[in-house]
Amino acid sequence: MTSIIRHPEIFKAYDIRGIVDHTLTEAVVEQVGRALGQLAGGAGQREFVIGRDGRLSGPRLSAALARGILSTGLDVIDIGMVPTPVVYFGTFELNTGNGVAVTGSHNPPDYNGLKMVVGKDALYGEAIAALRQTIESGALSAAPVGAPGALLVTGPNANMVASGNYNAVTDKNVTAWAGIAAALPPGAAVYAPGCEGAGCAANASALAAVVAAARAA
Repeated sequence: MTSIIRHPEIFKAYDIRGIVDHTLTEAVVEQVGRALGQLAGGAGQREFVIGRDGRLSGPRLSAALARGILSTGLDVIDIGMVPTPVVYFGTFELNTGNGVAVTGSHNPPDYNGLKMVVGKDALYGEAIAALRQTIESGALSAAPVGAPGALLVTGPNANMVASGNYNAVTDKNVTAWAGIAAALPPGAAVYAPGCEGAGCAANASALAAVVAAARAA
């Protein structure tokens, strides 16, 4: 059987990354989504947060990723175009434990890629190699297909609230670390896992409300 992965070099140490429509295709991204859904579902996980950067290929690769995840019966919360750290933040803020950022990072515009979290752990090294092996083995094709999951497209309201909540955390910690704040540019990514204060609570509640409304729709 011919593998759908024609360019295994896209499976890097810390992400999946390649040239769109050449080494990284929609078909490959969809299969990665299936592999991620199978991995997370096998651990009892039920949802993924996905987001993308501003590259023109982002929407269709995100759609392919979502198709793959949904085919395994897991739900997808698409928070749209946001910075990569906001995808990670949303993964924890929404208690999904799973998230994927569709991003080409610092690479030229014809590149794109995937940075992945499953079960609250970033995938790297052997975990990414295992995803590739799962796809190449044909195990995904042999897996039974159940009812598809639900796609929750929360749109600009959610990504703005998620970004605002993330910024509230980073701003709070830049302020708290007064000894180094003067040496950092405004909004530098000094991150802490907690968020305290009325502003953070309001942002968290607003994000939860947006997602709850999407789930109920």
